[in-house]
Amino acid sequence: IDASGLPRVVLVGHSLAGITIPRVLERIAPRVAHAVFVSCCIPNEGQTVFEALAAEGRADLEAPPDPSGSASIDPEAARAWFCSDMDEEQTRFVLERLVPEATGPMREPTRLAGLRSPVPRSYVKLLGDAVLSPAMQDGFARNAGPGCRVHELDAGHNAMVSRPRELAAILNGILNASAEGEQR
Repeated sequence: IDASGLPRVVLVGHSLAGITIPRVLERIAPRVAHAVFVSCCIPNEGQTVFEALAAEGRADLEAPPDPSGSASIDPEAARAWFCSDMDEEQTRFVLERLVPEATGPMREPTRLAGLRSPVPRSYVKLLGDAVLSPAMQDGFARNAGPGCRVHELDAGHNAMVSRPRELAAILNGILNASAEGEQR
């Protein structure tokens, strides 16, 4: 955002961006018109991603013992978690792009100070998400802060692949509402 010189943005993040967006808001909140969390894991202050997932009963997503800083996801687990609502072409697209996950950021205590900024925010709850259940997403949306508006989409974890038009419609609606709010 800094490098591009954008004066005002709608910040959209997915999944693990729930730990990134608050840090971005710490740095540039006055330049963010709206923050959008798409099925994001937003742990409690000081909690790690792995602790938040374990607290929600996702032992299958616990911290891997490998201290190298990354972990590969088994393709069959990835198919189940990330491609639950996709056809074969979409699934192939996702699986061909699988890379090891960086585990370091998921082991660090979460810092949510940026969420104290008055930036409007929304959470896109993915009803068919096999990684973060709708109930888990409800808790994470609460962690996004007061006034966070929740939008629902009947899609799996990678809605940007399986339901791009529907997700774009929600994001465009948020963008238009933000633009109208700034004109007042």
